[in-house]
Amino acid sequence: MKAKKNLFDGYIKMWTDEKTIKMATKNSKCRGSIRGGLGVAKHNNGAITYERRWDKMTIELGSPPNMIYFMEQTHLDKKTRTISDMKTKQILEMATSEMEIVQSQRHSQAEDDDSVQSIPLTHDEINSIMRKVVPKVRGKRYGFGNLFDEDSSEASPRQIPKLQEEIKTLKARELEKDAQIKYLIECNKLLLSKFPDLQPPNHPVTTTVEDDDETQP
Repeated sequence: MKAKKNLFDGYIKMWTDEKTIKMATKNSKCRGSIRGGLGVAKHNNGAITYERRWDKMTIELGSPPNMIYFMEQTHLDKKTRTISDMKTKQILEMATSEMEIVQSQRHSQAEDDDSVQSIPLTHDEINSIMRKVVPKVRGKRYGFGNLFDEDSSEASPRQIPKLQEEIKTLKARELEKDAQIKYLIECNKLLLSKFPDLQPPNHPVTTTVEDDDETQP
């Protein structure tokens, strides 16, 4: 009880601190901002950082996602499967418009010169367009946080090695668990063969796949 009281007293001290009050007021105002008529921000990324989500998507896709795809996925409403945040929609529409302009120019060039083929935008070109549409503000980029450095076209995969190590560890544990279960099953078979009376009532009778196959014509 004393520990709980100390913790509670600590919270009271923190939330009555002048700096904490000012910060909370500022954050509350920012969260409630209508952002120049675009409405209050709607978050659909869940309790996960942009860095963590980027790394998970990179592992799932086998390569880093482009910035447009990443923004679409992190702002997608899981129920309606649509993007309801107006600022995000505006950014994606601007980026799509820029992409269409570049692709139209390439298509026109390809029509004028038969030796030139219309080539789709590359991963880096899409990211370059998004960088132009979404500039950094106070060191962060809307929808990406601190993911991208100014001179880099890719996000730094900060968490990927850690995630890969976690996956490797989980797989090793699963193999170890399977081996232990197999060992216990063999021990159980040996024990029951020597002491059949130990078998509990209503024990399920199982047949192996090999036995079933041998009875087939």
